[in-house]
Order: sequence, then structure tokens, then C-alpha cells
Amino acid sequence: MDSKSDFDSEAILGELNDIVHKYDVPFDVQTVPNIQEWSSAQGIVEENSSRSGAVFRNIENGRYLVVLANPITSDMIRSAIEAMLMNDFGDATDALWEPKKFVTHLLLHEVAHALDHSRTERQCDEWAFHQLGIRCAV
Repeated sequence: MDSKSDFDSEAILGELNDIVHKYDVPFDVQTVPNIQEWSSAQGIVEENSSRSGAVFRNIENGRYLVVLANPITSDMIRSAIEAMLMNDFGDATDALWEPKKFVTHLLLHEVAHALDHSRTERQCDEWAFHQLGIRCAV
């Protein structure tokens, strides 16, 4: 890790896999240093150079792969929380300043996309907060 404020998302990979296996859809979770570079290596165009999470579906076997950045930086956390504040999530975002909680929410957000492809970013955040037991006034 380059900075004291970086969070090693790979350190909780076992816990994250336990979370996704609670859902009736086949999921795998992987951490990568840079999602844009990883996507490019897979032949996938990713415009966002600072993306912290994404979900992909393997058409051949139907499994979903949630890819999370490692490390998760304080800038990634700040950027995501600022976006959620613009969507009126208010106090619900307070818990996400704790990096492990942020990564768990991020994982659940990506799971929400996989479970229902029609969900908006806002709806995925709301679902993830609900899964974490965090009330939001949206």
C-alpha cells in the first residue's frame, strides 16, 4: 500500500465471498490494482480510470464476477460518498467512512446490479444500505 489511508480490500476477500454466496446467483469476487487496466486486458472498454468496483457476467457459464479495486483509497471513498450525498443519502453515508464498511457496501452495490439489471445507481446504493441494515431517507 502506498498510503496509510489505503485499505487492503484483498484482506477481507474471504468475508466478501461469504457475503455474495448468500444470494441465489453464482458470484466470484476478485481484487485488482486498477479496474480500467484489468478491463482493458479482458477486452472490455472502461472509461472511468478511478472506478472502485464493477460487476461482469461470464456469458459461457452464467457466473458473475465482482471486481474491486485494491487498494481502496481515501479518494475513492470520498468520491463515492460525495456522489451518494448528491443523491440525498445524507446520514446513511456516515458509516461508509469506515473503509471495511465502504468495501462491503461497494460489493453489495455491484451485487444489486447483477440481481436486477434495471436498477439505477441510486437504487443499487439504496439496496446495499438496506442489506447492511443502514436506514436511508431516500
